[in-house]
Formats: sequence, structure tokens, C-alpha cells
Amino acid sequence: MTELTRAEAQAEIEQIENCMPGKWKGLYVFPNSSTERVYTEFMKRFRAGRSGLLPVKGVPGAGKTRLMNKLKEDLRNDKISYSNVTLGSVEDIKKVGISAFLPHALVKKFALIQEGQELNFLEEIRKEPFKKKVHGIFADADKNNQLYYGGSHRLCVVIECLSSDDPEENEGARRWIEGHTPSPEDEEGKRFLKKLRAAGLDTGAKNISSITTDETLFFLRDLGKFLGYEPYLVAVDEIEKAAELPPKMGKTFLSGIRDLINTLYATDRDIPEQQGLFVAISISDPYLEYAGISDEDVPDLDFVGGRMKFGKPKTDLREVPRLWTVLHGLRVWADANIRDKEVMVKIGEEVKTLCKKAYGDDSIDRVDIRAVVERHRESWPWLLPRWYIPEFINECRKAVDSGK
Repeated sequence: MTELTRAEAQAEIEQIENCMPGKWKGLYVFPNSSTERVYTEFMKRFRAGRSGLLPVKGVPGAGKTRLMNKLKEDLRNDKISYSNVTLGSVEDIKKVGISAFLPHALVKKFALIQEGQELNFLEEIRKEPFKKKVHGIFADADKNNQLYYGGSHRLCVVIECLSSDDPEENEGARRWIEGHTPSPEDEEGKRFLKKLRAAGLDTGAKNISSITTDETLFFLRDLGKFLGYEPYLVAVDEIEKAAELPPKMGKTFLSGIRDLINTLYATDRDIPEQQGLFVAISISDPYLEYAGISDEDVPDLDFVGGRMKFGKPKTDLREVPRLWTVLHGLRVWADANIRDKEVMVKIGEEVKTLCKKAYGDDSIDRVDIRAVVERHRESWPWLLPRWYIPEFINECRKAVDSGK
């Protein structure tokens, strides 16, 4: 998506005007040299197939999600595996159960990226050629043993059933992944689960809630590798949404995030076991500040007009001490906050490029981006792309209209 078509540029503008972070990486400008250095080092480790964590922080509207999107776009031409995790509503989480949320999200969003295409694993395995390729992995004794003993023996059985020619095994596997547990009256569901039992699933594994985050990570990393897609990247955006969850749910989710990060630092695992596993997380400064982790001077969220009105969180990071300790101990962050107006001017120039592609009008060249930034600096003391980018687009549109 580096070179946009006119339709893609128009779609990008529509996305931004609907208050959603843009996906075009061309609009992203690093806020400072330190963040660029952290990002570049992470990319070097990734392309070397090592392991690593990219922690992103910033005030709401600073561009955390845009940086996470840039990461994915920069890797779009690589051949990798990927899971993107976002925290949904309480109602959505209850459907699968909070204890199963992270393993479920990792499996459900597991994708293979190659040559600009993103292929969802659970959808691709419905297709016969890919299904046979996956089934061939389980027919290989060495690969099967690695997935079974080095990853998750339960996922090994379930994914093998998903790749079989038996429709009932396929359906049973999908229900298991979705967290479905058949009731005593659900004869069909019990029949499907019985199929999984016959294939080797133990009686204690009624659904995906029976597996842990770390075994899911290692299983998916190795599955992706055996399919020819490595390394494996997990991206978790907007962790601060845990603040909106009821305390029990919030603590369980944050504990899962702790497990996700700890997998990269666990001392009981050999370094080779961590190879090819990468995690990127983003979390807002107000949430970190409330827990005493960030000393960033953050604005009042009512003033920012962010999507999340941040007050006293229902779930505090300090309620998960091991996660708090890990985050507090991080000395290197990718800080998304913009403090130099010259960065915003550069973003504005990229917006002009986007608008010229979308509208096909050279009148946009007349827009004075620096003047736009200066005009709003007094009323908008925070240099937030969420504020400025829509205004840049508006100025470009005015230039087009005046030129007609």
C-alpha cells in the first residue's frame, strides 16, 4: 500500500474522517529519533528471525495505532505469520470467556502474510489445497512432535482435525476454538466433541479455555514456520481498554498480557525456544500514569476528546503486580508523542500528497501547511495527529473547491 491508487487514497481519507486511524504508512512520520531507533532495531531483530518486544506508548490521538499499522504495512511484503489482538466489548468477551480470550483471539486472527496479501488461517484451511498442506505437516512425525510437545498437544489435535477430510471433525474443531461447550441436551455438540476425543483430545479439554497463552504462542509460531511463514508477530493494540472492563475480567486480560510479554523473558526457557517470536503492544500514557509507570505530562482526556474518557479505571495495572513490574522495568519505549511542530508539518505535507492522489487537483499545492499548524497551536497545545490530519484534509478540500 505504499503507492496508492486514487480509490485507495479516497478510502484512506474516508477512514480518517470517520475518526479511525489511517492505514497508509506514508502518513506516518516518526515523532523523534529515539522512537525511530527503537523501531528500526525491532525490525532488524525481526528480519534476523530473533525475538523481541516493541512497546508503544503515547497520549490518546498521538498515533500509537498508526505506528502499529505502519509495522504491519512494513512487513506486508515479507513472508510472515501474524495475529492482531484487539480488546472487544464485554458482551463479545463473554461469548468465549475472558480466560479463553487471548488464546481464542490469537488463533482466530492467525494470518499468513505474503506479497501484500493477508490470508486468515481459519478461512484458508477451508480450501482443499491448503488443507492438504496443513494435514501434511501433522503426517510428518518430527513436525508433529514439535507442535505436540513444544507447543500445545490440545491445539495439535484440534488443528489436525480441522485439516482432516471428516466434516464432523472439522465442525467439532471450529466449535472448540470458538469456546463452545455442549450442554447435556446438545446431542449434536456432544457428537462433535466425541469426534475430537476419538482423535486424541483429552477429556479435560472441553474448549479453547483449556489452553494457556504461552503454549498457543509457541504452537502458532511453529505452525507458521512449518507452513513457510516466519517469524511470528503478535500485535496487541489499546491495552488501556482493560480499564473499562469489570475488575475480574480486566485482571484476567492483563494477566494474559503479562504471560504474552513474559514468554520473551522467561528464564525457564532456552533462548532458541524464543526465536522467531515477536510481540508489539500499545498502551496509553494516562493508563500508565495512573499506575505510576509513566511520568508523561498527559492532557485531560475530556480536553483531548479521545475515544476513551479516562477517569478512575475499573481495573488498575497495579492489580496485576507481575505485569506492572515488567512495564515499570522497561527502559526502552517507542514514544508516539509529538513534541516538535516540524514533525506535524511533515505529516501535513504527506496529507497533501494523499489528497492530490485522491482528488487529482494541483490546487492542493497552494495549501500552506506550516500556516495551518501555527494557526491552531494556541487553541491546540497538543500536537495530536488525530486533530491535525482531518484539518489538513479540510484545507486541501477547500483549495480544490476554490480552484473550480
